[in-house]
Amino acid sequence: MITATRAEYGLLVPLLRAIDARKDLSLCLVVTGTHLSEAFGRTVDVIEADGFEIAARVDILRPGDDAQAAADIMAAALARLTAAFSDLKPDVLVLLGDRYETLAAASAAMLSGIPIAHIHGGELTAGAFDDAIRHAVTKLAHLHFTAAEPYRQRVVQMGEDPDNTYAVGALAADNLRTLDFLDRAELEADLGRRLEPPLFLATYHPVTLAGDDGLAGVQAVTAALERFPEASVVFTGVNADPGHESVNRVIREFVARNPARASLHASLGSLRYLSLMKIADAVVGNSSSGVIEAPILGTPTVNVGPRQAGRLRAATVFDCDGMPAAVAEALERAMGREADGGRKTPFFLGDGNAAGRMADILSAVDLASLRDKRFRDVAPALPPAPGPVTVIAEAGVNHNGSVETAKALIDAAAAAGADAVKFQSFKADALTTEAAPKAAYQARQTGAAQNQRDMLKTLELTEAGQRELLDHCRDRGVAFLSTPFDAASLAFLADELGLRTIKVGSGDLTNAPLLLGIAERGLKVILSTGMATMDEIEAALGVLAFGFSRSGGTPGRDAFRRAFLSPAGRAALKDRVTVLQCTTEYPAPLADVNLRAMDTIAARFGLPVGFSDHCEGSAAAIAAVARGARVIEKHITLDRTMAGPDHMASMEPGAFAAMVAAIRDVELALGDGVKRPLENEIANKAVARKSLVAARPIAKDEMFTVDNLTVKRPETGVPAYDYFDWLGRHASRDFDADEVIS
Repeated sequence: MITATRAEYGLLVPLLRAIDARKDLSLCLVVTGTHLSEAFGRTVDVIEADGFEIAARVDILRPGDDAQAAADIMAAALARLTAAFSDLKPDVLVLLGDRYETLAAASAAMLSGIPIAHIHGGELTAGAFDDAIRHAVTKLAHLHFTAAEPYRQRVVQMGEDPDNTYAVGALAADNLRTLDFLDRAELEADLGRRLEPPLFLATYHPVTLAGDDGLAGVQAVTAALERFPEASVVFTGVNADPGHESVNRVIREFVARNPARASLHASLGSLRYLSLMKIADAVVGNSSSGVIEAPILGTPTVNVGPRQAGRLRAATVFDCDGMPAAVAEALERAMGREADGGRKTPFFLGDGNAAGRMADILSAVDLASLRDKRFRDVAPALPPAPGPVTVIAEAGVNHNGSVETAKALIDAAAAAGADAVKFQSFKADALTTEAAPKAAYQARQTGAAQNQRDMLKTLELTEAGQRELLDHCRDRGVAFLSTPFDAASLAFLADELGLRTIKVGSGDLTNAPLLLGIAERGLKVILSTGMATMDEIEAALGVLAFGFSRSGGTPGRDAFRRAFLSPAGRAALKDRVTVLQCTTEYPAPLADVNLRAMDTIAARFGLPVGFSDHCEGSAAAIAAVARGARVIEKHITLDRTMAGPDHMASMEPGAFAAMVAAIRDVELALGDGVKRPLENEIANKAVARKSLVAARPIAKDEMFTVDNLTVKRPETGVPAYDYFDWLGRHASRDFDADEVIS
């Protein structure tokens, strides 16, 4: 692993510790860049004080503050890091971010044949050349750890292997979850100054794509801060980008004018910086910490100028242009936001366990196989279908406990064109406690007097009855499916009836013992996701991956997570699991269906998706097929007015048949996604398209002009597309009025 700056190191600390703590991983830390410079705080001493052993110190800094100096640094880094890698022989190089030293390190690793794991790819920062560097490192890297799913999708869009691209969360969230913050009194003692409110923490770096390197922006920040004479201001030193000396001079001049309330620190160190951020009334400047760490702490940020443009935003970030009045107004709004209690951790930055996930992946992945890196084309939104959409008629408990009614439902589903009929296998005593109430929709349909267990007892199917239904499905040419709600029901379906596909209901998405029992049998799974978050879906898939891959060891959260991240686990999931978007409401309003969630699920997990439809009517199911669903599940009933909890959210046989017919029509209409003229279209081309036509008689050698040349059907002569190319030419013969030019 390489670190070149204080900010980068501060983010890497949780990962360094996670790797250092593992017996199956060995940390090899290379320190370079500003860490070795007195002018930038000599932060290598901080690294050693934190207890990390440094494998190599590589001096690459060169004098200067312009593009030539940056190029000299990159050249030195390329040469010296290549030599260091030759000595150290790492199995993988872990890089974070988007600085030019990072690009040089990635290039050195490429030349040395070392796989690269890149952290924080896929982000956008439109105001700096960091943006191009970040994407360049992504293309050099083999393993990708992104901070959020939208960033992961962008990396995949760049042609990177989805199976080697992980949305793990931001390391900043790990830092802040475990940090033992300094309080205001400790900070005042440490810094040797009072920190009277309001307290502004300011960081401003050069804007490398601006003509003045961001000089006007830092002047605007300091001018705005002059408008808050009562405020305490703590400035952190700038980074080593071109233009840093000019930016630093403006900050030093501001501090010199305001010595009683302002200070500048070449490096505060991670603990002091983040502790100041926690107590600050606002962060101001253009650092990435303002749009990553500060929102996690809930501290408002005034983000100045374009340097962070393109990154995901929390509600606590207030963007403004580089004008003093705009910065001052944004500071006022930011402090008002804080006063309104608007602090909330942005969901997209993860749960504070990014380092553990990265360490698990680094341990599980076959590093040698990463070297064979290939460009992965992004599949079209609707790839050619591998087969027809599977339509499942959900009989559920609409048999009301009657095997004969259940058989009639099978007959209706088969006649309607369904591929499978699904029931529910349970024992009420094993499914629910005596005190469990009915769901609101159940109470509406069956009354509130009876409890849930008593209602379910009337809806049980005996094992003998289910055997009859299996045989009846075979006779009618449809598959028999059922959803088990307990271990005994699963054993009956899989071990006695021999089912090889199990439908898991949304209520059991978090039922780890049931999921593990399914996976250990090697069964295929159709997984409904009503009521679920994306992280809960991932957790369920982790249980399945653990069981499928027979990972061994003790089941548990950590083991499930490792199985999900392992190549074997991911491959097993792709072979066996389909995930259904579902809204657990009966009936579900169309506004709550969220079919686009299928896209999100497919993108994150790379698995086939489908739709479990609880809506009235067929519109949502048909739309889901058009959006790429491979499985449609829809409740069927003989009569929607029958007594029972699910009939009103079900479809009667005639409507079900119409829905299936519409689904098959949609399948035909989707085609294969290749745009080309079809055979029946070609026959119409000559009639529908136009040729050049003489608008009036044209004599031989007469020039074609807008007055004598027009376009009309048919396309049997010179195509109309060539109209402008023929203007100014001379006729090779006489043409009659209305004659096609050929």
